[in-house]
Amino acid sequence: TSEELFVNTLLQKAYYEYGVIGLGKVLILTDGVTTSHLPVGDKELEIALNGTIQIVPTGASVGNSRWMSFRDDWNRTNPEDVNVYLPDFWTVDSEFFQNSQYGPDTATVAIFGAFEYDAIAAIGL
Repeated sequence: TSEELFVNTLLQKAYYEYGVIGLGKVLILTDGVTTSHLPVGDKELEIALNGTIQIVPTGASVGNSRWMSFRDDWNRTNPEDVNVYLPDFWTVDSEFFQNSQYGPDTATVAIFGAFEYDAIAAIGL
């Protein structure tokens, strides 16, 4: 709503004015706070907001462009590109990304995996 956008703008300006955001600082925001509503030409505030992190619990939903990209790229993923980051006892085989049992459209990945990833990312940050 326009009221929410107004409040978000005021909050972001206050963060900037009080030195909460800016170069060398990190601020973690909940969902709903974006820079898309900033007045045109407010580049200084936009640059200051670059240090913020926004965690939005959207998981595996069609409206989540990152999820859709992940899902669309799944079958093209090369197991070796993943295995270099895994310990030897926990690597994926050459058919892992082509096997529908583990695909992103399964309940395990789409429902549990995506939301668990969001939760772990939030804890880690």
